[in-house]
Amino acid sequence: MQTAVDYLREREVTTIKLDATQEGRPVYDGMGFNVESRVERWQGSARVAGKSNCTLFSRSVLEGVLALDRDAFPADRSKLIEMLIADACVNPIVSAAGDSGLNGYALARRGSNATYIGPLIAKQQQYAEQLLDGLLEQLTGQEVYVDVNAEFENGTEVLSKRGFVKQRDLDRMYYGSPGDSTSSLVFAIAGPELG
Repeated sequence: MQTAVDYLREREVTTIKLDATQEGRPVYDGMGFNVESRVERWQGSARVAGKSNCTLFSRSVLEGVLALDRDAFPADRSKLIEMLIADACVNPIVSAAGDSGLNGYALARRGSNATYIGPLIAKQQQYAEQLLDGLLEQLTGQEVYVDVNAEFENGTEVLSKRGFVKQRDLDRMYYGSPGDSTSSLVFAIAGPELG
């Protein structure tokens, strides 16, 4: 780990981030990492939970999805998002806002033990719920993981109401300059390995 940090510092990277398990956190604390936020893993069985009011993703909304993602993650993640769209196990969905852009988008991908929902980016709780319900309807009967941003307003209540149970915590940590913190637009990340 020290070799990795030294490598990045030599290249003048000012902010280094990682997601730490509770068991691993003491290692990173000792190296000078600081906690930025918490990501919680929730697990449940997908079932129809409510009316989604969402639209299936089409290439015509790709630029809106990428713009919203840049608002949530101040970085160009377009290659990652396009890869996740191409690898999605069900239809990606968006919450349209008419001519003013999008209120959110959501993707799902297969994992070895369950299907992962995320990223799920939404401007407000109501859009996050609609997007979540739209994916859960497509995944009915499947085991699902959601790595929720604990800072998203009522995010954990939204999952609990749908029968999901918290499995574990991850601390999002940074080294060096704090940089941009996790945006309030992020309901769920794609997974700790993807962000």
